[in-house]
Amino acid sequence: MHPCGTLEGGRHKTLHALADRRDMRRRPVLAGLSAALGAFAGCSTPEGESNKSADSPGPEIDSEFDGISVPGLPCECGVTWYHESDETTRGFVRPSTETAELPTRIEFTYYNRSEESTSCGHWNLYKLRDDQWYHIGPGAHDGFCETLQAGESETWAMAAATSEVDDGGDGDAERYPYLGGGRYAAVAGYGHATPRSASLVELDAPPVSVVSTDDTTSESDGTTVTVRTDGWRASDGDDDRATLTLERAQTAGRMLIAEQVMQWRNRGYRNLLAFMDKEVEQVVLHTDTRTADQTVGFDNETTRFRYADQAYRVMKSEP
Repeated sequence: MHPCGTLEGGRHKTLHALADRRDMRRRPVLAGLSAALGAFAGCSTPEGESNKSADSPGPEIDSEFDGISVPGLPCECGVTWYHESDETTRGFVRPSTETAELPTRIEFTYYNRSEESTSCGHWNLYKLRDDQWYHIGPGAHDGFCETLQAGESETWAMAAATSEVDDGGDGDAERYPYLGGGRYAAVAGYGHATPRSASLVELDAPPVSVVSTDDTTSESDGTTVTVRTDGWRASDGDDDRATLTLERAQTAGRMLIAEQVMQWRNRGYRNLLAFMDKEVEQVVLHTDTRTADQTVGFDNETTRFRYADQAYRVMKSEP
């Protein structure tokens, strides 16, 4: 357990995801975000909230979203929403603010006001669009869980922006770049009467556009665009290289939104979609094998998805 009660397990990633975050920190950062986010030290309790005992459950402050109805989360499990909590609720997540303009930093605190411990404390961020929740991050969790004892609280911090995020020294905060305006949910793996607890937050920002990463170069013959990345150029040989080919398809089940595409782990989708327009029939991306595997799947050669009302197929091949 972190000295401030913040679960390290809730922020751990797979080895690939950890490498991705190190790579992302080398990307250009948003100038001036440090001042906008401010410094963070120690454990915080949202203003007006206290660590009450099980004798007095329920939040002390009403939610701005009181009376709002939202669809169920993809986890298909019970969720206690902060805006639906009352004086009988013994476990809930409260954000430091429910509305914010990007860039911003928001802290989400789960309060366990029951008489028993609860687990597991992984955190996730979702965006609501067209009555459907889309998972934004993190890309992976490890299998490690810790319990939160009765009467304790746990805080998870998010630093968010419309472009790259400068953590500003807030090394404990999860960084979420390229978020657009809309309604989001921070979901904790803690719960009392339900397996999970969640709270809503409304972010004020312009829509997200899909653009390629800074390391891409491209050439076009009119209908086919060929793209190369540093991962391809820096590879020692063909074993570290792979090719992704994007084409339109008739059908696809999985839907992606811009906020998902622009996350670093999805840079394969990002560098394909950024070059697809109505005149282009095919985008060929020369990249590294890890990016290709993360896009299509380690055991797959092709995948389908929908983006902006269009179905696509991505095929992975050797260089």
